[in-house]
Amino acid sequence: MRNLIMDFLYHISLPVLAAISVVLAVLLSLGGLALFHRFADKKQLRESHDVSGFVYAVVGVIYAVLLAFVVIVVWEQFRGANQIAEDEAMHLGNVRQLSKVFPDSVSKVIASEVHDYAQSVVEREWPAMAERHADPQTYAIAKKLWGTFYAFRPAPAEQAYYNEALRELTGFNNDRRLRIIGMNGTIPPILWTVLLGGGIICIVFTYLFATPRPGTQYMITGLLAAMIVLTLFLIAEMDHPYEGGMSLLPDGFEFVLHGPAAVK
Repeated sequence: MRNLIMDFLYHISLPVLAAISVVLAVLLSLGGLALFHRFADKKQLRESHDVSGFVYAVVGVIYAVLLAFVVIVVWEQFRGANQIAEDEAMHLGNVRQLSKVFPDSVSKVIASEVHDYAQSVVEREWPAMAERHADPQTYAIAKKLWGTFYAFRPAPAEQAYYNEALRELTGFNNDRRLRIIGMNGTIPPILWTVLLGGGIICIVFTYLFATPRPGTQYMITGLLAAMIVLTLFLIAEMDHPYEGGMSLLPDGFEFVLHGPAAVK
C-alpha cells in the first residue's frame, strides 16, 4: 500500500501536490468552522474575545517559534545532505587524480572503478534512495575500489601520493555512510505529532471568535490553514532530501562522469 501511495505521489509535480494539500486543509478547516458556528452561541463567543485573544496569542507564539525552529533545522540538514554528496564525489575525483602517478596497470583500474561507482550512484543508487534504501551493487563497487588499494604496493616515490589517496578514500567512505544515513529523514514521529497537533489547535482556536461579517472569519481561518499546511509541506519535503519534488540531484557524480578528468 505504501509503495502504491509513494508511486502516485512521485508522478505528481510539487506545485500540484502542494496545491492539493492546501485545498484539502482549507476545506476541512472551513467545514469545521461552519459546523462549530452552527451550534455555538456567537454572543457568548464575542463576550469571551478578550480571554480567547490573549490565550490564542500565547498559543500562536509558541507554535510559530516551534515551526520556525524546525524549518531552520531541516533546511540546514537539507543543505548539509547536498554538501555531503558533493564532498563524496569530490573525494572520489581526487582519488582518481592522485592515482595517475601509479603504474598504468593500477591507475587505469582505479579510474575505471571510480567511473563505475559514479555511474552506479547516478543510475541505481540515487533512484534507490528515493525509496529509502541503498543499492548493494554500488556498495560492491566501493568495496572493490578499496580492494584495489589494499592490493597495491606503491614504490617509495609513490608512497606520499598513496597515503594522500587513502585519506581521500577514507573521506569518500565517511561521506558515503553519512549520505546513506541521511536519506531517511530526521524528524521523529513525536515531533510530527506536535507539529500537526499544534497546527490543528491554532486553526480550531479561530473558531472561538465571531466577527460581524462571517466571510472575514472564513478568510482568516482559510488563510491560516493554508499557511500552516504550506510550511508543514515544506518541512516534509526537506526532511527527505533524496525523494519528492525537492530532491537533490547527483550533480557531483555527474561531474565525475563527464568532467574534464572523466574516463572516456
